Amino acid sequence: MHLIYANTEERRPTFEQVDKRLDIVEYGYDNLYPQAALAAIRGSGIAFKGVDITAKHYVGTGFIDDVLNSFQVGTDVADTSMELLRAVAHDYARFRGFCIYVGYNEFGVARLKHIPFEHVRICKKGEYGDYAIWHDWERSTKEKPTKDNVFYCNRYTGEPPEDVENSSGELLYYSADGKDVYPLSTIDPEREGVQTDSQLSNFHLSNVTNSFTATKLVQVGNLTEEAREEIQNTLNGFQGADKTGKIVLLETGTEENFNVQDMQPTNVSDLFKETEVSVHKRLQDLFGIPAVLYGQAVPGSLGLTTLYEQAQEVFDDMTGDARRVLSDAFKMLLSSWWNATGIEDYSIGLLSDRKDAMFTFEESQQVAELIAKYRRGELQQPDLEWLLKYSYAMSNDRIDELFVSIQAQETYNDYPQAATDGDEGVDYAIRKMDELE
Repeated sequence: MHLIYANTEERRPTFEQVDKRLDIVEYGYDNLYPQAALAAIRGSGIAFKGVDITAKHYVGTGFIDDVLNSFQVGTDVADTSMELLRAVAHDYARFRGFCIYVGYNEFGVARLKHIPFEHVRICKKGEYGDYAIWHDWERSTKEKPTKDNVFYCNRYTGEPPEDVENSSGELLYYSADGKDVYPLSTIDPEREGVQTDSQLSNFHLSNVTNSFTATKLVQVGNLTEEAREEIQNTLNGFQGADKTGKIVLLETGTEENFNVQDMQPTNVSDLFKETEVSVHKRLQDLFGIPAVLYGQAVPGSLGLTTLYEQAQEVFDDMTGDARRVLSDAFKMLLSSWWNATGIEDYSIGLLSDRKDAMFTFEESQQVAELIAKYRRGELQQPDLEWLLKYSYAMSNDRIDELFVSIQAQETYNDYPQAATDGDEGVDYAIRKMDELE
């Protein structure tokens, strides 16, 4: 596992070193800052949960407009705006940045695809493109990044390139620290705490699996090989489930009789208890998540449901700026869509308001799956209309708007110059993205 920094005294990484061979600004001292941050988050239970809770509040109940939730933005019917929102929200919660690949046809934006943020590097001179995308900067495989196999593309403009068929598409690169600036990870202010939490987990695992925790000492005199094997087999039967009751067999080499003594194993599980409590408190403060959302009891409180709802409202308010960033990104991209989407409201519903929302997040997913079945021909229009009206209480006007959007996309998919047709241009770029995942 890479540490986020080589020098623990250094408070901030520098993003100045340039790899001239690939024309990229390296992301950290070894170009692996986001990979190290991701590994640290995955290794820390409290940080992993913090990112997950934060991302869920970024996504909220999904887009308020249910047409937008089910709007197909990728090459597959399951590639909806909702799925794209979930993917970029998790990156934003981890890295304070996200990337969306943009493909065009001759009329405008035609395809959107999530690119894992840790795969992208900013180019210095822009000789090959503004951004370089590669799936294995760690070089965990034999394939090394070169200017021939790294995927380069330009920054998002919203305007179709002059030569669409040979275009490699564009990338919307958002960083909370500024335009074309590598952002510091969410965990950066407490990177040592995240790594400490990870090591504490390793300590507890090692203590359980490898520590000397014998409970009985059995002393015997001289044993023959046959007698030794017999007594070992007998003692093994007294160890309990998964050999939790460890027994030490001691041959004294004398004529002493069989003797059993109790042992008091040293308990080291509480050795770092205060450190663990302190680290968890610091990490919770880092994310700003109320304790009740972590599932922790609040001393002196009886009304857990009320507290939970209040905590949801508080954290919804704290994450409001992030939702606006995501909402504005989707509005910017889909406002340049090649044909009219009929979408006007790009706002994201709050988790604390889900009782009043048209759909919960789960219901939005279910509706998106129903629409996908309709597009695949597995569900007829009258059946879909009936389900939307009586199972999800959707009004006739909303159903009509939904089918207008679906039909517009079907018209696009039949268009001969669409991004999915042909072997070059946007289709090539999207296939290249699939290969890099």
